[in-house]
Order: sequence, then C-alpha cells, then structure tokens
Amino acid sequence: MQTYYKKPFWVKAKGRPRYNDEGEVTGIHGVFIDIDKEKTKELALENSLKKIEHQKNRLQNFAHIVSHNLRSHASNFQLTLDLFDMTNEEAVEDKADLMNSLSDIAGNLNQTLTDLNEIVAVTHKSIGNKKAIRIQDVYDKVIHTLKNEILEAKADIFVNFTEFPEVDFIEPYLESILQNLLSNALKYKHPDRNASIQICTYLDDDKGCLLIKDNDLGIDLDIFGDRVFGMYQTFHNNANATDVGLYMTRNQIEGLGGTIKVESIPNKYTTSTIRF
Repeated sequence: MQTYYKKPFWVKAKGRPRYNDEGEVTGIHGVFIDIDKEKTKELALENSLKKIEHQKNRLQNFAHIVSHNLRSHASNFQLTLDLFDMTNEEAVEDKADLMNSLSDIAGNLNQTLTDLNEIVAVTHKSIGNKKAIRIQDVYDKVIHTLKNEILEAKADIFVNFTEFPEVDFIEPYLESILQNLLSNALKYKHPDRNASIQICTYLDDDKGCLLIKDNDLGIDLDIFGDRVFGMYQTFHNNANATDVGLYMTRNQIEGLGGTIKVESIPNKYTTSTIRF
C-alpha cells in the first residue's frame, strides 16, 4: 500500500466476508496490519541468500578454472622438460623445438595468470568507485579504438542513447564491456553480408538497460547456451577469437549488481541486453 505521502509499505490483509439475509456477500470486514519492517528484513535476507548462492557458483567456477588450467600448464611443462632430458645432445634441432615449446607454454601460463588476476580484481572492485558516466562518451572512445575493425567489416552502426543517457558505473568497466561486445560483433560477422549493429539504451521498470544487436554468425544456444559466459569458450573457428571476453564482461556487470542476457539465432543475429 501507500501512505498519504506516496511512500509504499507492506501490509497483511486479514478479514472475512459479510453477508445479507439472502446469503449474498455485501462487503468485507477486516484489518490491514503494517508488516513493513518484517517484510523488508525478509526480502533483504532472500536477496542476501541469492547473492551468496551466486558468489558460491562463481567461486566454484573460478576454482575449476584455476585447477584445470594451471594443472594443464604444469603437466605440459613437466612433459616437455622430460622430453628435453631424454633428447640426445646431438639432436640440436629437436632441442631447439622443445625450447620453443617451453617458451610457448610459459607465455600461455603467463596469460592465464593475467586473466585470473583480472577476474579477481573485478570481483573485489569497490562499488564506491562508481560515478555517473555519459554512455555516448564511452561509446565514442570505443569506436575510435575499433575504427580499423569497423572499416574492415564495412559495418553500419546505429546508436540511440537518448532514453537512458547516463549510468552509475565504473568507466573502465563500461569501456571494456562495450569493446568486448562490439569487437565480437565485428569478429564474427557473417561472411555473406556487411556487419550491421544497433545500440540503444532504454528504461524498463525504472532500470536502465543497454541493448546491442548485430547480424553476425550467431550462436546456437540450444547447444552452447550454458557455456556462453564460460571462460575459455569459443563457438566459431576464427583465428583471432578470444577466450575470456564474455566471461569478463559478465563478471564486470554482475560485480556491480547488474545482469546480462544473450539471445541468438545461428546465421541471423545476436542480441546482448545489459540491465544495470
């Protein structure tokens, strides 16, 4: 219900019907009980439990990534070193190849550690660093960074931020999110057509939303739906495909209390909707 001053509050309605002599209901006799404090605490507890469950799932996923990927790098190191020790001293070319393999493994390990450190930084970033940001300003910066890719894809980009022009967010995160989503739209463009990208903001139940839709190769969500935001997941064979973009994007959005949803049909379109 609402108070006289339009402030909403929770009540419990308790009553019973009133009948006339013919047994017809003519009204209701009862009371409204103010349960606002109790209900607010209950909703806060439910929200906390949801956050705990979400954090638990993220922690389990992170632990799996650490154990799987680091163990894989360690195994490759050990196997290559064993082969190096077993190789005859005269086999100079073989030893050189093994040394190159060790260098590649070290580079991959370093990249994995960099990715994991970035994920940890996102997870623990202080919400206090949020500030009002003009989305157009961040978009202009991203477009400048991607100008060569846009020209190569012959992309048409349609933008409208009028309904929701500003958002309270961390600016480097918003820049990273826009760059990841736009970069994917350009990388995975359909080979038979130019890239066409629509970007707009709007309000939904007083919540600001950012929508990015493109006509790329799309993703078969019936097959890959539960893996779209997984780390080290790719769904196309592009040589320049990245493995952590969508994972990082979701972490940056959810780390600041938002959500992201992806809808896609193969060979038709992909739509990403961010709810801040």
